[in-house]
Parts: sequence; C-alpha cells; structure tokens
Amino acid sequence: MAGVDEVMRGVPVGEMCAHFSVTPKPFGVMLGSALSFSTLAFLADRCRKYDDLLSPVQWALLYYEIGLTTLETAELVLVCLFNDEAALRPFWVNFNLLVYMLSHSSAFLTNIQLTMMILDWKISGLLDDIWGLDDDEVIKYLELIIFMCPMIGLLFVMCLTHVIPGMLIYYLPFFGGAGVGNYLLEQYQRRTKVNLEGQEPVKIIYWALASFVLSVLVQVAAGAAVRVYEGQISEIGYFQPLQADASARVYDEFFKCLAHKDLISVLDWLNLIT
Repeated sequence: MAGVDEVMRGVPVGEMCAHFSVTPKPFGVMLGSALSFSTLAFLADRCRKYDDLLSPVQWALLYYEIGLTTLETAELVLVCLFNDEAALRPFWVNFNLLVYMLSHSSAFLTNIQLTMMILDWKISGLLDDIWGLDDDEVIKYLELIIFMCPMIGLLFVMCLTHVIPGMLIYYLPFFGGAGVGNYLLEQYQRRTKVNLEGQEPVKIIYWALASFVLSVLVQVAAGAAVRVYEGQISEIGYFQPLQADASARVYDEFFKCLAHKDLISVLDWLNLIT
C-alpha cells in the first residue's frame, strides 16, 4: 500500500517531476491555462470573414493543439511504460502510474479545452455544412475525434478505468462540485448577459470557467482512483485520496518543475500556455 506522501508504493509525490517531468498543478495554474486557451480561441474566432464559417486560423489552432497534445502524450507513454524501470514493475502498476501522469499533464488540460472549443463552435453556428453534414452530425464526429485522437485513445480508457470509478466512489463531493460549478457559470452568464453565439470578449471568461470546472472534476477523479487502487482508502481513510490530491498541488514544486529542460517539460509548458 502507498503511504500518505506517495502517489503509489515507492513513488513519492515530491519526486514525480524529477522522474517524469510532470507535477500536479495548483488550481490557480489550471485556471490560468484555461484563460490562456480561451483567449487564443477567441482571437482565432475574431479572424472569421464570414458569420457562419470557421476561419483558417481556427482550423490551424485545432490542428496545432491536437499535434502538441499527441506529442506530449506519446512522450509520457514512452517514459512510463517503456523505460528500464517500467520493465521491473507489473503492467497494472505502470498503467496506474501512466494515468496519474497523463491526468496531471497539460496535454490533458488541452484535451478538455479542445472539447469546450468545439462546443463553442456548435453554439455559435459554425459547424453547418461541413463535410456535407448538418451541425448535429458534425459535432458528434469532431467530439469523437477530440476524445480519441489527441491522447491516442487513452482518454477514453482512462475514463473507463479511473474517472468514472473515481466519481462513483466520491459521488457526493463530485456531485456538489459539479453543482457549484454549474451555478457559477449560470450566475456569470446571467449577470454579464453574455451571448454565447456572438463574439464578445466576456465569452473568454465563460468558456475558461467551463473548461476549468470540467478539468478539475475529471482530473481529481482520476487521481483519486489511482490512490484508491493503491489501497489508501481502506488503510488510511475515505477522504485521504482527495486530501492527498489537494496537498500535492504546491506552487513551489510546480515552479521548480518549470526549470527542467527536457522535451516533456517543454511540451507540458507549451500545452499549458497555448
């Protein structure tokens, strides 16, 4: 069983960055990432020449984010599953570790943000008559692509093995968190009178908050499930996985991790700010 200060047995929280170049991000950093992405998406939206057509800049942003996310995911898979240390661990332990690293990577955040961007395109009426399909059909295909491709199908697997079980185990905290997040979004939309079909700058904050809330719920669920599978819930306490997740999000450790110069750190930083 993993100890209080361990993600998994023999894997201390404080050494995650040193070994895998990714560390749990404070919630303030996650919100900043969502604001950055939402701003880029808004600026790309302002490049449209026609009211009902996506601009080349918007398509370019989509392809760029998918490529960057895929590259970071592939690097983390190589480090977690195919290095010398991985050969000494059972497959399930390696997979559990991979889920933790992926769910706390900036690639994961970008994947969630891409999902929100596609939804914004649908609400803004920009997906009509693409590939000869109506917008209801187009969004199904685009969301399927976003769900499966950037993280090479692992997001779907993670949801089945970790996210959904994590939400079921901690049903009340996640139900309450989702309710609070939805309430804040509704209050913001009501008070600012933001038109989600328009191009007002207030949309930036709305979609940033939506991305942030969804990212937190899914990420915390996945991280908690990792610790549950390691036995922390039975040996240490029901709320220990959630408390450990919150205590691991240290600004000091996050900024130290930024100093790493390897490829994963660079990709994680790029995914975080774009």
